[in-house]
Amino acid sequence: MYRSRPGYRLARNVRRLIAAAGALAPGVAGLDDACREILAAAGGEDFRVGASGLDNDGTPLQLCVSASRRRAALRIIGDPGANIDNIAARHRVARTALHRALRQHGAAALAPLAEDLLTLLVPAPGPGYRNGTLWIGITPGAAGVAAYAELAPLGAAGGWDAVAAWLAATLPDARASAAIIARLRRHCVAASAGFEGASLGDVRAKVYFRLARPMALAECGLDLLSSETVADFLRLAMGEFGVDQDGVVLCVGFDVASGALADVKVDLCGHCLAYARAAWPGVVEQIARRFELAPIALEATLARHDCDVAFIGLGLDVAGEPRLNIYLKPGQPMAAPERPEPL
Repeated sequence: MYRSRPGYRLARNVRRLIAAAGALAPGVAGLDDACREILAAAGGEDFRVGASGLDNDGTPLQLCVSASRRRAALRIIGDPGANIDNIAARHRVARTALHRALRQHGAAALAPLAEDLLTLLVPAPGPGYRNGTLWIGITPGAAGVAAYAELAPLGAAGGWDAVAAWLAATLPDARASAAIIARLRRHCVAASAGFEGASLGDVRAKVYFRLARPMALAECGLDLLSSETVADFLRLAMGEFGVDQDGVVLCVGFDVASGALADVKVDLCGHCLAYARAAWPGVVEQIARRFELAPIALEATLARHDCDVAFIGLGLDVAGEPRLNIYLKPGQPMAAPERPEPL
C-alpha cells in the first residue's frame, strides 16, 4: 500500500541530492536512473517517499564522496522502497532491489552473501522496521555493491547475536571476528552490518557500532582505532568542537575470503561539528593534505545545491592506507527559490 499523503519535503530533498550528484560527478551518465534504481522507484515515478532511517531527517538518499590516495569517487546510498507503508512489502522491494543492483553492477557472485545477510540479519521484519530494513550503495560506472542491514530493531543483545551468527556463516575462519565481537559487545551497540565489494575475492563484511558509554576508542580493543592516523583525523576534523557520544559511528571490516581483520572506520556527525557550510571545504582540504589523498571538490556543491555534511569519516586498512568519506545530506536552503519548486 502506497502512502496516501506523500512526503513532499522528502521528495524535494531527493531531487536536490540528485542535482548535487551531477555536480560531484560531472560527465557520469545515468545518475538519475542510478538513484531511482536503488530507491526502487519506477521510471517516470515521482520521488514521493516516506520516512527512512538512513538520515536523521528521513531522506532515503545519501551521497558519499570517498577519496583514497589514487582518486575520489561518488557513491550513492539509498533506502529502497521508502514510498511503501507496508513493512513486509517494503522489505520484499528492498530484497529485489539488492539482487537487481548485484546483477547490474558486476557483483552477481555476491548473491549468496546477500541472501545470508537478509536471512540472518533481517529474520522477520516487524513494527521496529517501519523506517526500512536495508540500505544499498553503488558507485555509478564502477563494479561493486554495498548492502547494509539495520540492526536496532533486534535490540542490544539481539543485534550482536545476529552479527556473530552472520559472521560465523559468512567467514571461512570466524575466530578473529568472534574475539573482536565479544569485546565490542561489552562496550558498544551494534547499529548495522553488511558487505561491500564486487567479487568473492575482494568483498568485506562490515559491522557498524556506537559507543554505549563515554569511553576512549582504545577500550574497543582494536589497535587501528588507537593509531596515530586516526588520532590525527579526529584532531583535524573536530577542531574546536566536540561530538556527542551518539555522534560517533565506528566500523570494523573483515576480509570475506580469509576471515581476517581488514579495516576500521570512524565517522563523526557533521551536525555536532558545527562548522559553517562555507568552512567545510577547508576542513576537508586540510585532512586530504595530511593523508595525501585525492582532492574533494565540495565548495560548489555545498553552496549551489544547499547540501550539508551529514558525517565525515576516515577508514584505515591493515596496510595503513587511509580513505576519507564525506556524506552529504540536504540542508536548509540559503535563499528562497527563484520560482516555485514542483511537487
